[in-house]
Amino acid sequence: MINKILNNFYNVALLFILMFANLLIITSALFLIKIPITICHLPASLILGTIELKLIRKENIKNIIVSLITFIIIFSISCLLCGHVYDDSADGNEYHKFAIGLLKNEWNPIYDSQEKIIKKLNLDAEENLWVEHYPKATWIYGANIYKLTNNIETAKTFNLMAVFTLFFTIIYLINKFYQKKLIAIILAIAACTFPII
Repeated sequence: MINKILNNFYNVALLFILMFANLLIITSALFLIKIPITICHLPASLILGTIELKLIRKENIKNIIVSLITFIIIFSISCLLCGHVYDDSADGNEYHKFAIGLLKNEWNPIYDSQEKIIKKLNLDAEENLWVEHYPKATWIYGANIYKLTNNIETAKTFNLMAVFTLFFTIIYLINKFYQKKLIAIILAIAACTFPII
């Protein structure tokens, strides 16, 4: 029973990784043909990730559907939690949210400078100094979530989902190869509570 539960949560962790990778690929490819972020990007990435999970794990469709439903529940809880906690960090408010907002509002970092979109949106912003020079993977993820929920705080779900993914991947793999549940849990907790993730 425990192994079945761990297998389901490992599938959920893999599904998040696949969805995230698909989201980056789809969004970046569409940026190349000048299509901005839409509400369809995230669902398309999740559907594609579910198909990939089925092909990679070679499990029956029932297990994949259970994993998908579990993923949706965990993702929804993450959105609810993050959506109700205001980010008051300096970096979060000075340029992370700013960049996510620009991406959500049709900034195409491949073709448009940040100044161009700032002028288009009639913004008066000092934060634009930092936006163009940073990697945009988590911003692209956040902008897709923000586009779907219309709540910028939900863009932080990446952090909760990444911790969940790390936790259950460690537990599943250590348990699978060494059958040491207690050590797996201790190592997973240690990895997830490490202050620099």
